[in-house]
Amino acid sequence: MDEKEWELYQSRKMTEIDYNSGIASAREEGREEGEKVGIEKGERKGKKEAKIQIAKKLIESGMELEKVAQVTGLSENEIKEITTKEN
Repeated sequence: MDEKEWELYQSRKMTEIDYNSGIASAREEGREEGEKVGIEKGERKGKKEAKIQIAKKLIESGMELEKVAQVTGLSENEIKEITTKEN
């Protein structure tokens, strides 16, 4: 292999290494973003479930549905769904 062929070989190897490094980096970024989205989704679901549990207790205590909606931040339709599921 002469010097020109060696340089071409080295250049191609470096390009391949750079490409593979970029792929690995993109995968890691994608994984991190996916974890972040998953955590945020889980937090929203947990907060919603907490609101539902509070709403159930307020309904059981006799609070009006409109007031339960105001206190919990749930819509009146969501409150009505809770009451129909409980029956």
